[in-house]
Amino acid sequence: MVDVFLFGIFTVLAIFWILRKNGRKGRRIPGPKGLPLVGCVLEVKEENIHTKFSDYAHEYGDIFQFKLMNDTIIGLNSEHLIRLAYAQDGYKEYLNDKPATFYAEMLLYGSQSTEFCKDGYSAEHTAYRKGFTNVMKIYGAGIDSSIEEMFMTEIKRGLMKRIEDYNGKYFEIAYELKRSLANTLSCLFKGEPFNDNDPNASIFDEFCDCVDYFGNASVNNVLTTLPFLRYMPGPYGKQFAKALKTRETIIDIFFKEQKVRNTLNVTVHLA
Repeated sequence: MVDVFLFGIFTVLAIFWILRKNGRKGRRIPGPKGLPLVGCVLEVKEENIHTKFSDYAHEYGDIFQFKLMNDTIIGLNSEHLIRLAYAQDGYKEYLNDKPATFYAEMLLYGSQSTEFCKDGYSAEHTAYRKGFTNVMKIYGAGIDSSIEEMFMTEIKRGLMKRIEDYNGKYFEIAYELKRSLANTLSCLFKGEPFNDNDPNASIFDEFCDCVDYFGNASVNNVLTTLPFLRYMPGPYGKQFAKALKTRETIIDIFFKEQKVRNTLNVTVHLA
């Protein structure tokens, strides 16, 4: 009975694939065929993607395409083609979009981000860019000199002091740089660094690990095709739960708690 059920599923998938292939019109961009349904997912890996793209360009030309699971990837291998597609009027309106990623859709509230906004030629993306630019102008103009003082204090009395305390002994410089960067971001977001004993001092590093994991092309291809795996036992579910937890912790510390504090300050000031 189970064999019949599985045979039925594969038959339906095969018919769907054949109909979809035959339904395409126009010239097909050359490229490797790959395997049915999964495409070149077994060939293209994170560690060899740059060499594979170079091999495909050498074999199929400056424009090539291949499939990774449910995604069709088109490669452009010349500066002229890239500028033609993304810079010149007449094309950039249609080609400046981005495919949805699992990370952006599930952890950035539907790709609400300057980097991951799906329509790069939209009013929404323009608003994201303007907001980011305005914030950078505010800090770049030195309107709040106390923020700059906190940055310098963290570098001189924080990072340099901690390095001096090792007294010439071996230590992990990457750890200290991450710690200093976290304190700098904390100064930027809430006006003060993390306390030395704060259990959340590594929250940015933890969230970056989650971004790196879900940004992996192989992981993204699997989860965009089978998103329900984020709720299943195993590495996908474990990493997704960790990402949700770290995201909510960052929101609590740098948005919700600051909102409550500012509200209390205003109330006290008015009283």
